[in-house]
Amino acid sequence: MNPQKHLLQLLPKPVRRVVSNKYLLASAAFFIWFIGCDRYGLTTQCKLHQTAKQMERDKAFYEQEIKRVWEEKHDLEQNTEKFAREKFYMSKENEEVFVFPEKEE
Repeated sequence: MNPQKHLLQLLPKPVRRVVSNKYLLASAAFFIWFIGCDRYGLTTQCKLHQTAKQMERDKAFYEQEIKRVWEEKHDLEQNTEKFAREKFYMSKENEEVFVFPEKEE
């Protein structure tokens, strides 16, 4: 007796039908290959999606920083004295500089 047939005889009849169906087995193998083993598999696509989302967040952050730096540069070009007094606490003789921080809400 063939050992494979002997193993199939040990299984219940509904399970035997599923296991012996070559189309179902081929479909299951393809599905498993599609999920994790393929170059463009589902796991790879999920990782790429997470990376793309992180890059979009980074892009938004850097765009805000660029805008802030441009505004600071414009302020520096317009008011060099004010900038020097606030950032480096420079003052004229017999003068004190008081800097009050702005409340951030």
